[in-house]
Amino acid sequence: MATLTNWRGLMRVLAAEPNHLEVDRPQVGHQDHHDQGKIIRSCILGIDLIIINSETIAQELLEKCSANYSSRPVFRTNELAGLAFTTATLPYGETLRKHRKIFHQVLKAELSVSYHEIYSRHANRLVINLLGATDDLQHHAEIYAGTIIVAVTYGDLADGNEGSYLTRAHEFVDITKQILTPEKAAMFTAFPFLEKLPFWCFGGAHSLMGRNRELSQQLLNEPFNEVKAQIANGTASRSLITDFLSQPHNNADEDTMKAVALTAYHLFMAG
Repeated sequence: MATLTNWRGLMRVLAAEPNHLEVDRPQVGHQDHHDQGKIIRSCILGIDLIIINSETIAQELLEKCSANYSSRPVFRTNELAGLAFTTATLPYGETLRKHRKIFHQVLKAELSVSYHEIYSRHANRLVINLLGATDDLQHHAEIYAGTIIVAVTYGDLADGNEGSYLTRAHEFVDITKQILTPEKAAMFTAFPFLEKLPFWCFGGAHSLMGRNRELSQQLLNEPFNEVKAQIANGTASRSLITDFLSQPHNNADEDTMKAVALTAYHLFMAG
């Protein structure tokens, strides 16, 4: 999804080119869209919108000149809920390029084959659990999906830590589904002063934003730091994080890898 972010720059370009496209403001009352200009500026709930009423112009601006005019929608609720790190919400730029590079590196088919032993071990455990289960088979399937993602990403965490991670990760995903809705994003955009109020004032899902932000920091840092400690004492098992830490990197690279690791889990479980 692309949005026209640099609309002020676009306005300056059009102003400098009198023979360029006409820019209209929306008229009061009903009017056929063919009577409007090809680029229309509007403001809804405090959000400036540029409506492009031409496929040709849309391609020129959002595809051919995407570096100048295209990006992703910015939702204030992402940052309030501790989700600004996720790949899916990053604006176009260097950080997103780094995320994409890591995803391309770790999701290659030839690399996936090297984790065959992990897949087999967890698949065998799933079969045993299903054979002994009397109900709630979906729960065992969800546990399998979560544990295999954690195992490939972080390796074998210490006894008890994997269960704690999965419990908090599921809570993180559940809260995210409740608070990241279009109406909540519009509310905080239209009324910025709401950010100054404590979240418990809103009740319901809004009151969980602080908890979600706390969970995101825990899930970003704790398993990553545990793998670093395992590498230091020589007990680390094979994982994406282990492979990453074995290569030259800096603190900025570590922050990117933390975000990619949690994004992968979050998107898979939320999808």
